[in-house]
Parts: sequence; structure tokens; C-alpha cells
Amino acid sequence: MQIAVIGKGKLGKEIVNLILSSKRFILEDLALVWICRNPADIDALQQMVEKKLRKNALNFPQACSARSLDRVRIQANLEGLWAIDLAIETITEDLHQKRTLLANLCNQCAPSTIIATNTSSIPLERIFTDLPNPERFAGMHFFYPAKLTPIVEINTTQQTSPNTIQLIEQVVEALALKSVVFSGANNMFFSKLLLDLMNEAFLVLGEGNLTHLEIDEVVKDHIMLLGTFEILNQTGSEIVIQGFDNFDSPERTAYYAPFKTFLRVPLRVPGTQRESVWVPGTLIKEEAKADAALRLKAVLANTTAVLIQQGAIDKETLDYATTTVLGMNNTISSLVRAEEEQLAQALAARFEKTQLAFYKENRISAWL
Repeated sequence: MQIAVIGKGKLGKEIVNLILSSKRFILEDLALVWICRNPADIDALQQMVEKKLRKNALNFPQACSARSLDRVRIQANLEGLWAIDLAIETITEDLHQKRTLLANLCNQCAPSTIIATNTSSIPLERIFTDLPNPERFAGMHFFYPAKLTPIVEINTTQQTSPNTIQLIEQVVEALALKSVVFSGANNMFFSKLLLDLMNEAFLVLGEGNLTHLEIDEVVKDHIMLLGTFEILNQTGSEIVIQGFDNFDSPERTAYYAPFKTFLRVPLRVPGTQRESVWVPGTLIKEEAKADAALRLKAVLANTTAVLIQQGAIDKETLDYATTTVLGMNNTISSLVRAEEEQLAQALAARFEKTQLAFYKENRISAWL
């Protein structure tokens, strides 16, 4: 099997490392083409690959560096890709750039080549529209850092064929990762979940009881590995705004509106410069932290429960995938078993206070 990875950014490098570390590559069943944009980058990428292959040779004596290197090609163009089985695009999160690249790629690949985009915030239909052989396109969303987040989100369109999904699942398995498959409105589900958590954290911030650093402390103590504002800083406001725009829905429009407005102001992400704009808080710190933890856990449980109600994914797979992607301290099912009544009350209190449709329907019991 031959795989092409297009892009040399952080995630492109992560995927290349996963391929080079995989048993199927080491045992000579995989070949790699790594494509960058600038020819001047080729030497540095070549050195990175050679270093990785030397490590392979130490760990796996049967993996001869010289022979392995013959199965890696690094280039700054899209030539010679007709025999590729799977091409994975990992370039910048820009619709025009992705469409231009994929249109050119279609001219260089065989009609049977599976083409995947690693987008986390752009609807697939916008990327793939009018491209030939629509059945071969899908989303293949790796999470960063890929080696510590062993889940790949396979996102599909109505045209994506079962053979396309099957081949991507085989590649994911070959890389020692697990896959979850989504379609339609559920595509890029974990990006949407993170947006909901970021948005709720922002609303907590706006109440003036906790700083953004204290909210991140609550998130890391009670829910997941990174704080929501940490994730915002790492991701960048432009991509987050793009996510809010692309993933908007009738029940989320009013819910997202304050945060979207805030992010479009050309100032820094929430921090000390912004503290003066919030109303004075009315809760003492410990009460505020407990309230924030309940609200964020309620949003987490309620948003994920939608997939269970739809039958889009089985509960155990969703629990494992969400726990893995977010780096959670506990599974959602154990969280709900311990605090279902309090979480339901938190949702109800938010709806009574705000009348926002986002909080209206309590789905949390689907986890039981």
C-alpha cells in the first residue's frame, strides 16, 4: 500500500512519524510519499525521516535503514502519484487552499485513489463539491499530538463509499490507532464538542466570578487534560471563529453569539486586559468553581448524549473516544452515574436563567 501525506506542519509530521513507526511500514508493507510546498524544505524533512528510520533499525533489527529509505519519497510537487492508494491532506485550515490543492491532486491521482482531508472545522461538502469521483473523498481527522491521542475521526459525505471508509479504517488500524465514523451533521463531532465547552467557559468568565486561569484550573481538575482557554490559545481565534460559523445550528445561534462577537474584536484572547469588561461576580470562589464544574460537565454529557439518542454510535465507543480525545479524568458514563441529578439541575437552572434553546432539552439520562 502507498500513502501520500501532503503538508509538513505539526500534524503532517505527526502522521508521517506514525506511518514510519507502524509495523506495516517496518515489515515493508507500506510506502510513503511526503509532499511539501517548498523545495528548500526537502533536505530537513529527509534528515528527519532518516533519523526516524535509524531508530527503527535499533528497535527492529529486521528494519534495514537503507531498504526502508527506498520506500520513502519526499517531494515538493504532486507528480508521480498515480499509484497512490490513499492521499491525506494536512495543509492550513483554509477552504480555497484545500479546494485548489485537491483539484490539482485529482489530476495527478488515479480515479481509485482515496483522498482524505484532515480538516477540523470546514464542512466536507464545501471542500469536495464538484470534484470528480465523489465516492472516494472523506475526512480523516487526526488529533494533536497524534501519538498521545490514538483516535482518528472518519468523517463522511452522502457520496462516500463503503470501500473508502473500509480502506481508511484499515490504514488507521495499521497505524495502531482506533477510528470512529461520523456522517452528515455529526461530522467533526469532537470539534463541535470542544466549541460547546469553550463557549460555556466563556459564559462563566463573563459572570465575573472566575478568571480565565481559574476556569482552566476547574476544567483540568474536573474534566480534561487541557483548559478550554488553553485550547483556544493553541488553536487560534480565526479557526475557532470559523468553527462557530460552520457549525452553527438553530439551537446554538444565540448560545454562541456573545463569544463569536468577542473573538471578532481585534484584541487578545481573554486575559487580564479583558477583566475590566466583566460585571462584578456575586459568588465566592469555591462556589463559583463548583458551579462552573457542574455546568461544563452538564454541557459535555448533554452534547455527547445526542449521538446516543440518534443511534449514531454505540455508547461504549463514544465514551472511549471522547475520554481519549479530551484526555478526560473519568469516563462520561461514570460521571453521569455519580452526578446525574446535579447535572440535570445545572442544565435546568441555565435554561431558566437564559431561556437559551441550547439548555432546554435534557438528554443526559441517555448515558445511563
